[in-house]
This record gives sequence, structure tokens and C-alpha cells, in this order.
Amino acid sequence: TKSGYRLRLLPEQLAATTDLPAEEVKKVLARLIQNGVIVFKDGLFLIPNLERLRRLLGYLELKQEFEAPGKSGL
Repeated sequence: TKSGYRLRLLPEQLAATTDLPAEEVKKVLARLIQNGVIVFKDGLFLIPNLERLRRLLGYLELKQEFEAPGKSGL
């Protein structure tokens, strides 16, 4: 839509799809909502800026790569 991407998806459905515990998925979603990356309204998740979500994912992947145990080449 003009306001972003809308998803009708329950946290439990996302947990089943990702094979993660529902409580962990709910915590991650809460942080994304708190930081304005996604919005939850009227039973829908709204991603107002998909590029921002992609940048966050890229950041998290880099963070994981460089903070991984045993990868301290410095």
C-alpha cells in the first residue's frame, strides 16, 4: 500500500514458519515495534519502510559475523 507493506500474520504463525520459539519471536517483534521498524495496528503488521528493515538485517548480519567467537583476527 502507499503506507507500506501489510502482513496479516500472528506471531505464532511466524514462529512456526521460522522454527523459533513463539516467545522469542514476540520479543523480537516488540523491539522492532519499539524502534519504529514495524507497526502493529488492527491485527496487521505494517512495514512502512522496507529498505530500513533490509538495512537493519544487513547490520545484524555484519554484527553477528564480526562478533562471532573465534573470529577475532585482530
